[in-house]
Amino acid sequence: MESYICTVLICMITLNVLNILVFENNRIKKEKKKYFFLAYCFIGLAIAAEWLGYLLNELSGAPSGLIMRK
Repeated sequence: MESYICTVLICMITLNVLNILVFENNRIKKEKKKYFFLAYCFIGLAIAAEWLGYLLNELSGAPSGLIMRK
């Protein structure tokens, strides 16, 4: 599980760095910057949802409807 958490954190840090680089770039129009930000938000939400699903799957006390049994 520790390697999965590290992978998720690396992905989130990379998205934040890309977001900073896009917003500091003056050659990109403001409208396109909004689309980049929106895409980064969707990717971040997808990573967070996947991580939450993984954590719910690991919990033994979670309701049976929320977890997938192997």
